[in-house]
Amino acid sequence: MLEKKSTGSAKVVIANGVKLKGEITDADEVQIDGHAEVTMNTDRLIVGSTGDVNGTITSNNIDVWGKLKGKINVIETLTVQELGTVSGSIEYQNMNIKLGGKIRGKIKVSDKIKE
Repeated sequence: MLEKKSTGSAKVVIANGVKLKGEITDADEVQIDGHAEVTMNTDRLIVGSTGDVNGTITSNNIDVWGKLKGKINVIETLTVQELGTVSGSIEYQNMNIKLGGKIRGKIKVSDKIKE
């Protein structure tokens, strides 16, 4: 589990039509419906159906409805929804791919991901 630094909930939403380039830190949950080129550590990442994310991402759980590309480390569960696509270097502990979801690249199952 990623260490939480506070008891409050910190949520970031990148709306459809918004472009972000940079780093996201200390967020419990990140939802991206726009375009992002990011480095991030988060407890939960949701890539919405209009989301397009590229970067280096470490998260406990990732739920992909749109596009996710890059170096992806999932400590617990990666879920690829019906229209979701994930590509790049992907390391995960558990994976759930819904019918129609796509995954491609260097894929590695890990018993424990280093945080």
